[in-house]
Formats: sequence, structure tokens, C-alpha cells
Amino acid sequence: MPHRADRIATYLKRVVHLAAPIITAAACKDMKLSFLSGDSHRGGARPVLVQGSDRRFVVKPADPRPYELLCHVLEIVESGLALGLAYPRLVVRDASHQWQVLPFLEPNICKDKHDERHYMLRLGAVTAAAYFLDLTDIHCENLISADCMPVIVDAECMFSGFLGSARTPRQRLAETGLVATHADLSAILGGNVETREIGGHLRDGKFNYLRPTQSQSHRLLRADGSCSDPRDHIDLISEGFERALKTMAAKQRLLTDILYDARYRTCETRYVYRPTAHYKCCLELLFAPASTDRHEMRHALLRELFKLTPFDTASDVDTRAGELHDLLNGDIPYFHLAGDVPMLVDTLQRFLREGRCIV
Repeated sequence: MPHRADRIATYLKRVVHLAAPIITAAACKDMKLSFLSGDSHRGGARPVLVQGSDRRFVVKPADPRPYELLCHVLEIVESGLALGLAYPRLVVRDASHQWQVLPFLEPNICKDKHDERHYMLRLGAVTAAAYFLDLTDIHCENLISADCMPVIVDAECMFSGFLGSARTPRQRLAETGLVATHADLSAILGGNVETREIGGHLRDGKFNYLRPTQSQSHRLLRADGSCSDPRDHIDLISEGFERALKTMAAKQRLLTDILYDARYRTCETRYVYRPTAHYKCCLELLFAPASTDRHEMRHALLRELFKLTPFDTASDVDTRAGELHDLLNGDIPYFHLAGDVPMLVDTLQRFLREGRCIV
């Protein structure tokens, strides 16, 4: 894919241009870039870890305002609960609204049962904020446990409800991705099953196309190296969730003022038609090394993709052309609401349907 390689090279040059003013001049010559395991969209763009001698941060090609909104909502919840809900601040306030730049977050170990208890209360409150903002696609890579705080680092799939769509509260909660009917797909519990990265890797001097990976960065680590199990703290998570919802209900006017603020009326948000895990399976089958079996599997994959419900039932929108275009180009399919024009758009720039706007 020569054109894809050119696009990725151009994308990395833009990242360097953005990152250079952030780190000190002395550290610029030692700047290192590396792709993280986040999803690839729109021609190979994905989160990049930028390392200088003095600091590390993550650059993501996304409108940073949804993350800002999430931080504001958590500040309001914190004012009523005093749980220590403090999210990392953006490293750059990007005037173009094209880049989200956050400090690089590393999982840390909780000190004692008191820390573990507070983490689970915060997890419930964060889940309530995600529910309120109608967030989706919060899979394991999008949740990081840092400083005893469950941090959602990707909030671009916000306001995901649409006019005419009818969901129960249970469905809406499950669609956040924080909880799921299948434990391995739950962001607060999953990650124990090996997933596979797409791309070439060298191991022991030999080329390996697929590398099994396992994620635990979204789990709270204990001093003995084990992970705290949220299923042992359902009462605390539920308490944090309920208290946060009550706080937001009591501060409804303040929340409304924030959502109607002119800064956030033109947010670009992403919409996910199918689970990211499904798309990743599609990519693995499409780009695994060629063989007779794989060739047959590719055809089977496309047949199955077209068998899946291709329409949004409220407006009979066919999403398959955009999905197929992105998958064949090695990306997770990308649909977004285009700022102040509340229309859902795919990467082919086709206007699919009118979405729910916050104004």
C-alpha cells in the first residue's frame, strides 16, 4: 500500500511539528516517536507516543473537546461527592480542534484496601459520567488505571444516540463498553484474552506478521501483582454510579449550560456502527499472510459483513460501502458527526443521516 505509507509519513511529520514546541529545545534532538496499540483510522492515523528526554505524551488525531467535556462533567460530580475525581489535563489547547495531546499515563499499584475502595467508587462515578454523555467504544485500550483513577483517554464517541432510536437504560449502559454481557469485552474487567496486533514484527531475528498481546493497563494492580476484580466490589461501583447520577440530576442546569457552550456546539464526534472487536477480526482475516485457507476466509468475511444488518433501522442507511473502503485500506471503519452540520459522514464523505445534536 504505497499510498498508505505516504499518508502515514505525512501524518508523522505533522505529529513532529505539533510536538516540537512542547518539549525543550535540548530534548528535540532526542525525540522518539512510536505508535501505540490504538486503532488505526483514515489512512493509518493512530495514537503516537512522543518521548523526549524531559517528558512523554500521547498525540491522537481527534477533536479534544469531547475529552474536555468529560473532564467538566467529572468536575461537577466531584463537587458533590468529593471522591478525588481529577483527570489529567490536556498538554496542548489545540485551536484547530484536530489533536488531543495527553500526558503518557502508566498504570500504578494501589497501596492498600482504602485505595482500592476509593478506586471502585470512582469507577462507578466515571461510568455514570460516560452513561450521561452517551459515550461508546470504551474498550480496554481506552481505559487506563493511573494514580488510582480510571481514566477514559478516548472520549470521541460521545452523544451516540440518534433521533428515533429507542434504547433501554441497560442497553445504553452496555454500549459504553465499560460493562458488557461478555466479560472479556468489558473495559473494566476484560483484557485477559490475548488479542492480536496487525502489522509486521521482528522476533528473534525472524519476521512475524501477528503478535499476541495482552492488556492489563485498564485494571487496578495490587502490591502482590494481582489485579483487583471489579466483581468483588459491585456494591462500591453501584454506590459511586448512583451517587454520581444523583449529583448530576441536582446540577442539571449547570450541566446544560456547559453542553450549550459555544465551544462545544461544533464538536466532531465519532459514531461506531459495529463493535471495534468485530472490525479487528475483519482486519486480521483480510491482512494475514496469503494462503488458500486465508483466501477463502477473506471471501467468507466479506459475505458475512454483507449479511450483517447493514442499515440503521431508523432511517435505512447503508453503511457497507464506507466500512468496506476502510477495512480494505487497513483501518477500523470511521463515521463521524461533522461539527456544526449534524450529519453522519463516512470516510468517503458521504452524508448518511442526520444525527442528534446537543443544541
